[in-house]
Amino acid sequence: MNMQWKGRDLVTVSDLVAALSSLNSEEEAVEFMRQLSEEDVNARANVGYCIGYIGSGYNARDGARRDELWRWTSTRHPAFGQ
Repeated sequence: MNMQWKGRDLVTVSDLVAALSSLNSEEEAVEFMRQLSEEDVNARANVGYCIGYIGSGYNARDGARRDELWRWTSTRHPAFGQ
């Protein structure tokens, strides 16, 4: 993958999680997915997987954020679904 988001190179899974965490709107998420899909044929699966890490905390807010990001990016976890 050779992509930058908000001035940061996306190289590692951690970079991808950080970029996803920074999304502030559905419109921004759609643009992120458009750009990532141009660089990565597995973008949808990779994003769905990484969003699962964002919501892996123990409070309801983490789960709500995860669900919001999955909705905005039209993805789900590739193995576990929602």
